Amino acid sequence: MRYFWLILLIIPCLLFSEDIVTLPFNLISTAYNNMLTGNYEIAEKQYQQLTILYPQERSGWEGLLWSQNAQGKFHKSLKTFSNAKTKLPELDGIYNYYAFALYQQNRLPEARYYYKQALDNMPANPLANQVSCEGLAYTYLALDNYPKAQKYFSKAAFISGRQMSAIKPSFNSTVYYKVPGTEKNAYGFRQSAKYKCAELKLNYEYFQLDNAFFRDLYKADFTYQFIPLEVGINGSYLSGEDARVYPAWQLGMELCPKLYPGKIVLNPELFVSFSHYPRFDVQQISLQPQVLWRDFYFSYALHSAFMDNEPAETDSVHFAQQFCLTKSLPYSFELGFHYGAGNDTWIIDNSGVIIDTFNQNGSYYGISLGKEFFKHLYLYGYYQKWDSEDLFYFSLSGYY
Repeated sequence: MRYFWLILLIIPCLLFSEDIVTLPFNLISTAYNNMLTGNYEIAEKQYQQLTILYPQERSGWEGLLWSQNAQGKFHKSLKTFSNAKTKLPELDGIYNYYAFALYQQNRLPEARYYYKQALDNMPANPLANQVSCEGLAYTYLALDNYPKAQKYFSKAAFISGRQMSAIKPSFNSTVYYKVPGTEKNAYGFRQSAKYKCAELKLNYEYFQLDNAFFRDLYKADFTYQFIPLEVGINGSYLSGEDARVYPAWQLGMELCPKLYPGKIVLNPELFVSFSHYPRFDVQQISLQPQVLWRDFYFSYALHSAFMDNEPAETDSVHFAQQFCLTKSLPYSFELGFHYGAGNDTWIIDNSGVIIDTFNQNGSYYGISLGKEFFKHLYLYGYYQKWDSEDLFYFSLSGYY
């Protein structure tokens, strides 16, 4: 009885306190059932109402992000997360939803970062931890890092108690046509096969001058991924009509660490090669760092080539550099801007772009546009301008 008055004093404080709220569980339950039955738009409105009434409660924001992602409203979901940041004291519980929207918007470095934040900071929650691991695995696959992807697929399988799906080989076939100047044209075919950590690429190109055969190219490239880097070897063989230049061959090796500082991806690639021509040899070293930030891709290449001529007094050193900035656009478009400068006459880079005597010395600039169709086709066009020549390049790739 002596506690009766104390209880009477406490009850009004509980009922009218601004800090303690009672969530409308009927609304939460209704919104949840609408999600399960596919009524995503209705559920979105109900969860939106919850975030307005109770902005500091995580369940409303979590449901709102869930409903928007389910409808494919990923851009809207990103804005919702920005609003939630100003209201919620902790965001760990909604990182998975935000990371999924980033992944769908091709903002892979950030998606990787927030899936990792969710996994590292969430309390023990088997379902949420499984989602984080699977999200990390698919993001690393999209970033072309199979060893990391396998690590998180295995973790997700351990949490769920289900065996992970077997990884299947993937293939890419590309046909291309290019016009590198007046009375010059070339067409080629590239084929790649990838399985787990290993990838093999084969390339053939037929080059014509004045509508007659002048040079063809054969190239093979093999890469293997370890944690945390990729190692590759490649070789090229060129044969042609000009006995001063052809036949020629090249052997090269590349080393590319795969680094993930914060919300960016950094791949500082190093490439070295030795090329032999009938009248000289070329030793080349190239530094080719690549940076991914948000949905931007930036690459820079600095090439240095030492030409060892038969007459020793004519030995020479050549330098060239290349810049590329690519931006993902809506509807699966990719827009790229390119610039290069220097003496690239004898340089062959390892990106699939063959530079030989029929490229130009000096600076150039270019623009490219790519478009994905049906998840299995990719159409690409590129225009490059030198002082006196133009280059047109078109390719069609199939993924299967």
